[in-house]
Amino acid sequence: DQNSSYSKAPAVIDGTVYYPGKDAVCALNPNTGVVQWQADISDYGRIVSAVAGTDASLYVCTHDMDMGGYLHTIRKSGTVERTDKLEGGTPTSPVATDWGVIVGSLEGPLERYEGGESLFPEWTLGPSDDWTRAAPVVDDGTLYASFSRSLYAFS
Repeated sequence: DQNSSYSKAPAVIDGTVYYPGKDAVCALNPNTGVVQWQADISDYGRIVSAVAGTDASLYVCTHDMDMGGYLHTIRKSGTVERTDKLEGGTPTSPVATDWGVIVGSLEGPLERYEGGESLFPEWTLGPSDDWTRAAPVVDDGTLYASFSRSLYAFS
């Protein structure tokens, strides 16, 4: 059940459409619309972000009012590789960069996550008394982020 009132924008990565519905990410063939696989992450609340991707993995965030926010790493084969609790509150959409995965929070600054045995923010960016308004974007090595009172560019 991919209730459209909960879904976020799809992503097209390497010729496959990745659709984040209410509680699962689906991989679709763009020519036929046939579902190639579905990764269920419903145990961690509902999906609140678009999908970001790298050569091997996809990233999507969920949020549960009682449990908080989570970052999910999904292999392009559809296997959920890991699920990690986020330090911030309600997450924005993640962005995959050369620096790692960057996630904003409606309750705080940007956080950078990089794989390993456990996933903790490697650093935070932005004012500590401000909150991230939307998912950050990267262009030509510069990370742009919109906070509640300002726009920042980091390089």
